[in-house]
Amino acid sequence: MHRVLIIAVRFHDSRYHGADDWPPSPARLFQALVAGAARHSSLPEGDAAALSWLEGLPPPAIAAPPARRGAGFITYVPNNDLDAVGGHPIKIEGVSKGIEYIRTGKTIRPILFDAEIPLIYAWRIPDVDVHIPALVAMADRLYQLGRGVDMAWAMAEAVDPATAEALLAAHPGPKHRPSSAGRDGTPLACPLPGSLASLITRHQAQATRLSPGARIGTTLFVQPPKPRFRMVPYDCPPARCLFDLRAGEAFAPWPLRRAAALLEMLRDAAANRLRTARPDCAAIVERLLVGRGATPGDIAVRPRLIALPSIGFVHADRAIRRVLLEVPPDCPLSPADLRWALVGTALHWDPETGETLSEARLVPAADEAMLRHYGLGEEPQPARLWRSVTPMALPGRPRPSGRDGAARIAGEADQVGAVRQALRHAGITDAVTAIQVGREPFAGRGERAEAFVHEPRFPAAVLRHVELRFAEPRRGPLLLGDGRWLGLGLFAPVAEHPRMFILRIVGGLAANADATPALGSALRRAVMARVRDHTGSDRLDAFFTGHAPGGAALREGSHRHLAFAFDTIEARLLVIPPHALEGRPVALWEREHLATLDAALVGLAQLRAGPAGLLRLLGPDVGQDDDPLLATSTNWRSITPYVPTRYATNLPPAEAIAEDVRRECRRRGWPDPTCEVIDIRKGPRGGLATTMRLRFAVARPGPILLGRTAHSGGGLFRACP
Repeated sequence: MHRVLIIAVRFHDSRYHGADDWPPSPARLFQALVAGAARHSSLPEGDAAALSWLEGLPPPAIAAPPARRGAGFITYVPNNDLDAVGGHPIKIEGVSKGIEYIRTGKTIRPILFDAEIPLIYAWRIPDVDVHIPALVAMADRLYQLGRGVDMAWAMAEAVDPATAEALLAAHPGPKHRPSSAGRDGTPLACPLPGSLASLITRHQAQATRLSPGARIGTTLFVQPPKPRFRMVPYDCPPARCLFDLRAGEAFAPWPLRRAAALLEMLRDAAANRLRTARPDCAAIVERLLVGRGATPGDIAVRPRLIALPSIGFVHADRAIRRVLLEVPPDCPLSPADLRWALVGTALHWDPETGETLSEARLVPAADEAMLRHYGLGEEPQPARLWRSVTPMALPGRPRPSGRDGAARIAGEADQVGAVRQALRHAGITDAVTAIQVGREPFAGRGERAEAFVHEPRFPAAVLRHVELRFAEPRRGPLLLGDGRWLGLGLFAPVAEHPRMFILRIVGGLAANADATPALGSALRRAVMARVRDHTGSDRLDAFFTGHAPGGAALREGSHRHLAFAFDTIEARLLVIPPHALEGRPVALWEREHLATLDAALVGLAQLRAGPAGLLRLLGPDVGQDDDPLLATSTNWRSITPYVPTRYATNLPPAEAIAEDVRRECRRRGWPDPTCEVIDIRKGPRGGLATTMRLRFAVARPGPILLGRTAHSGGGLFRACP
C-alpha cells in the first residue's frame, strides 16, 4: 500500500514571473520549501531529514491552473559590469558618459492565471512515514514560489490514492505527469539525492564569492556552484509506428467487423516472436503485450495495436488497411523490438470467408496521411466532437434499453454512466458536455454494434456506438471501453464549425450590469489580446477586429467579423462568428480564423469589464442545437435592445422600426418576418431602442442578431413559444 503526498500552492497574485517554466518545476518547489524552513544559515535537523527523504522520491504529478503568457515589457537596469567602463559609470577614458552605457534591458513577461485555482504537486509515498508532519509544517512556512515577487502560500497533507485521483480529476487545469523515457516531453527540473546538500553548499559559497586578489585593490569573483537537479520529461508522447496490410504492392483490406480478430492475430504473432528471441522478457511480454496478468498499474505502460479503418471520404468502405503501434514512453518493451516483431507478420486467414491470405503481410507504411483523420500526425487539429468508428465495449455490463419508456430511460442512463466510467478507466478527465449512445453507426458505410460481437469477451449486450462532445478541443487518438486493446472503442474527430462560443459567468458580475455596454467591449478587447498572444502577431485580421488594415471600421454592410454579446437571461458571454450571423456555411477563408479563435479562448478565466465587475468565467463551450439562442423556431423575442440601422421619420416609430427589421432580414437573404414592437425607448440623443417579437412563416435557426449594434450584442433574439 502507498499514500500520496499532496502539496497545494496558491499565489497571492494572478501572475508568475519564473523564467521559462510553467508549471513551476518540482525543483522550484523544493527550493521554496528549503527557503521557508531555513533559520538564518541553518536548517533544523528534522526539516533537513524530511527534505532529504523528499528528494529521493520519484517525480510528482502536477496539476496547474489554466494559464497564458501575458504581454511583456522591458525594464532597464545598470549591469553589474563596471570593468567594462573603466571602473566608473560616468567617465570612460576621460570622456563624460552616461550610465546608459552599462545598463541592460530585461524583458518581463509573466504567466497569467486564476489565483483561486491551486497548483498541486502529488508524490507517491510509503503508507507510513515519519517525515510527513515536518513537510506539512514546512509547507505552512512557504512564502514564495518562483521569483521574489511571486508571493505564495501552501498546504500539505497525505491522502489515500483514491482521494488523490479524485482531487486531480476535479482540478480544472491541465495535468502533467512525469515519464522516465522519451525526449519529446516538457523537461522540468526535479530534486534528486544530493539536491539539498548542493543547495547548502551554494548558500555557503555565496558568502565567500568575493575575495581579495593578488594585486592590491583588486577583488576576485568566484561563481558559486550550481545546485544539482535532474531534468525529467513530462507529458512525453508515445512512440508510434504505422503499418500497412499489403499483398504484394496492393492493399489487403480486412473486414471492419473483424477488427478484434485481426489484432488478436497480430498481437499473438508478435508475442511469440519476442518470446523466442528474448526468453528473458517472456513474462513482461505476456503481461504487457498480451495482457494476461496485467494489473491496473500496467495500463499506463502497455503497448497497444490500433486497427485504423479507411475513413475521411463519404464513399470510403471503412475496411481496415492500416495498423498503428503505440508504445508509451515508460514501457519496458522498446519500440524498436516491437516494430521488429510485427514487420512481415502474415495474415493467415480471412475470418469472413475462411480464405487463406498467405501473401498478405504487415509492412511499414509509406504514407501516414490517414493518421490525421484520427487526430494524429503532423499538426493535428483538435476537436470537441468525437464519434466511434468501432463500437465501445461498455464496462460493467449495463442493462439494455427496455421497450417501455421507463425501462428505456433507465437503460440509456446506465449506458451513459458506463461511458463515463470508461473515460475514467482511460485516464481522461476532460469535461464532457454531451454523450449519445446507440446501436447504429454514425456514418453511412459503418457497421451496427452487434456486427462486432467477439465471443466470449464482447457479446452484443455491451457493444454500443457512442458520440462524445468535450467542453474543450482535444487531440487523438481516442480509444475507450474494455475492448480498446483489441480494436474496439476507436473514435474519430468530427470537424464542425460552432455557431456560438459560450463563456459562462460564475462570479464577479455587478448587480447593475444587465444594461451596461462594457461587457461586449471588454470581451472584444480580451479576445483580440488572446488571439494576438496565440498567434504572436500584432496585426490581426479584420475577422477579429472589425477594422480594415488602415484602422477604418468595416462598413460595407456584410458581416465579416465577430460579434460579442451578453445573454442577460443566463448570465453568459457569447462570441458569434460571421457565418452564424448570416446563417450560411463557413467560407474557406474563415476556417483557420475559427480554429485560432477556438484555441485562443481556452483558458480565458477572468475578464476585467470596468463597471460590470471582475468576472470569473467558465468555458469556453460551444452552443448546442437545443440552446434557446440556436434553436430552430418561428417565434423569436429580443433579449437585448434592438437599435435600428435607419429610421424613417415619415413613419410612426413602431412601423419605422418594423420596416428596418424587415430590411435587415432581406439583406441577409431571409424572408420578411411579422414584427410586434413591445416597447420603445428613446436615448439621451434621440435614438430609439426597442424590445420586440418576430414571427417567421418558416422556422429558422439561430443565432439572430439584428440592428445597428448587432456586433456589440444589441438585437439578440431568443426562441420563444
